Amino acid sequence: MIRFQFVEDHRDTHAVKRMCTVLGLNRSSYYKWRATRQGRAARDAADQALLDHILRHYNEWDRTLGYRRMVVELACDPRVLEDPLVGGPVNHKRLARLMRQNNLVGVHLRKPKSTTVKDPGAQVFKDLVNRDFTADEVGSLYVADITYLPYGN
Repeated sequence: MIRFQFVEDHRDTHAVKRMCTVLGLNRSSYYKWRATRQGRAARDAADQALLDHILRHYNEWDRTLGYRRMVVELACDPRVLEDPLVGGPVNHKRLARLMRQNNLVGVHLRKPKSTTVKDPGAQVFKDLVNRDFTADEVGSLYVADITYLPYGN
């Protein structure tokens, strides 16, 4: 994109064909990029309008909404549906992209997964290698962790 913009900025002083050759671009790609500028500008304006709605709901809900709940909130908001720039219901992928690009993250209320529960009465084994897991030669030191192997019924 930056290279296309460079060609666009200097097209009055240098030949487009020559600049594309030097920069390793296809001329057809440059002209395609140039022809779609209005569409990209319209999309950027629509994204900005949608982002304004997202920020309003995000702050209204104390920065707790993730993109899944945000989709539901925006689908119920008549201001979003009637906004000519947004243009109706919002796709969840577009919403997730905008929230990700603007570092808007919802609150995660799930408990962290506990993988190890220590038994106070469990037998503690002596550390025979003193936390040094390097070996001088192959086959002289064997270390294993069998914490997660199931046993019994």
